[in-house]
Amino acid sequence: MRRLFLVALGVTLLSACGIRTVIDVTVDETGAGVVELDILGDGEARGALAAFAGDADPMSQVIPGLAENGWSVSTAEQDGDFEGVTASRSFADLAELESLLKTALGNREFEVSEDDGVVRLRLQVPDEGPVDNDLVGEALDLIDLDGKLTMSFPGRVRASNGVVSDDGRSVTWTYDETSFAGSEFEVEAVLHPSRLPVIVAFVALAAVGAAVVLLRRRRHASPDSMADTTVVP
Repeated sequence: MRRLFLVALGVTLLSACGIRTVIDVTVDETGAGVVELDILGDGEARGALAAFAGDADPMSQVIPGLAENGWSVSTAEQDGDFEGVTASRSFADLAELESLLKTALGNREFEVSEDDGVVRLRLQVPDEGPVDNDLVGEALDLIDLDGKLTMSFPGRVRASNGVVSDDGRSVTWTYDETSFAGSEFEVEAVLHPSRLPVIVAFVALAAVGAAVVLLRRRRHASPDSMADTTVVP
């Protein structure tokens, strides 16, 4: 199918075909989470694939086998001329995340580790590779690639070569056909954020509440105390 995809692109290419990939990874405190993968193509790309897609959505043929491997596949929201599919799947731990990203990205080199509540991830895209493992790499001369990878964590991102969000918990990388091959995605983030600030805030709030209650009781008790007081000359 990958060979057919390349042939179709070469035969029908009148102007550059456009492929857009958007990958969102959300990781929770346990290391579990969800991967969502959007694969969209412009009219040229969808037309190139339609002859080989059969009854399936043409864009689902770009990375075949997702549905058979437990991914939930549906139609993606249209983005201008770009249409395609959304594939999502949950993972139970970081090891399963590693496996899912390798499948979605064509068995790229992926490393993940956790140490004392800090998770470190590194994804290396090779400069070149065989067609069986590198569809996008072989088609870079024929397509306009527009991609984005975002990872979100329960704690703050401590270091990354991507763009960190304002809240410090997400990092995003963008790539195109000229920068994808040979690129690296690196991030170090807090997986188990400390609950100490929350506990301190709760204790402080409880102390303030107790002080308010005590003050109100004293104010209500003051008139009665004065009325019962006997003044001795």
